[in-house]
Amino acid sequence: MSKITIKELACMAGVSPTAVSFVLNGRPGVSESTRKKVLDIISEVGYTANISSRCLALKKSFNIALLYSESSSPFDDLFYFEVARGALECCNARGYNIVLNKIRYENGRAVLPEVITRRNADGVMVFQDVSGEVFRQIESYGAPAVVVDSYADPGRYAGIGISVPSIVGTALDYLIAGRHRKIGLITTDFIPDLKRQVTEAFPAKLTASGLEYHPEWVMTDARDEDSAAVCAAKILEAPDRPDAIFCTGDIYAIGALRALEKRGVSVPDDISVIGADNIIACRYVRPSLTTVDYDKALLGSMACEMLIRRISGEEVESVRMNTLGICERESAKKPCAKDKRKTFDCTAAFYTDSTKRLCGTD
Repeated sequence: MSKITIKELACMAGVSPTAVSFVLNGRPGVSESTRKKVLDIISEVGYTANISSRCLALKKSFNIALLYSESSSPFDDLFYFEVARGALECCNARGYNIVLNKIRYENGRAVLPEVITRRNADGVMVFQDVSGEVFRQIESYGAPAVVVDSYADPGRYAGIGISVPSIVGTALDYLIAGRHRKIGLITTDFIPDLKRQVTEAFPAKLTASGLEYHPEWVMTDARDEDSAAVCAAKILEAPDRPDAIFCTGDIYAIGALRALEKRGVSVPDDISVIGADNIIACRYVRPSLTTVDYDKALLGSMACEMLIRRISGEEVESVRMNTLGICERESAKKPCAKDKRKTFDCTAAFYTDSTKRLCGTD
């Protein structure tokens, strides 16, 4: 079959060739319904643009650089793989290529990859918050940027992340519904904005729920599973132990599980443990990890949409998404259905790996 032209696509979609061109190039000026109609037709007929011709005609590379920093834990990569999948699907639908690369640091200064320094990227997605200096360094090469999994205050730079009050609220509502009243916390100081927001939201939520805040059960220096295990051990040294520990990352929860097992603490009979991120490893630790879940693919696709709007010259505001809810497994005591309905004040779902259905809502 001969190659389909933009005019033929326009005829199939019942729109003008200009509208099709706007959709293909990620430009504003068409309604969302028109954009969806054109993208559906493109997907149905398998249309692919001539990238070389587009690059020359529009003076664009149609590359989006996806930058990440070297991680202290391989579990971080599991989280960002799912985010990248959502970004990749969105970029492909909009006619962009993803170029994956990492930010290196030499003598405290960021060394950007050549795809940025040679101006071969139309835009940049950065995994995790970076300093304002690094962000400005990226944009100095003419490529607008968006930070993915951001906890920075709105206005510092364009970013998308999960709402910290939503994360903390989802976890604590679930634990409280499971009759836990003595709750500890393991989080990180690696991302200062995250630490600040968590250490504000956690005691505020406990107080609002009529529970006492115990600073001796709060550890803020986890960086990976090993340091999280040390944090959990310190919590166990307190004169009085908590009956649950909330960890702001599954990495930290996995480390906590290891420390509790080593000291003969039964999970969840003695202490419940709940994580956040719902990485695939949660299914395979023992006991399997109950965790706060996010739509990681949506996080990536929304970041891509924000970036394409910035490439087109639009102003965008930072976005904070809510959690999906709790994925119930074995590491935390489960609330009864009555307590779920009464206590869990959130639009989120309760589900398990086996059902993926709402439960406790009938």
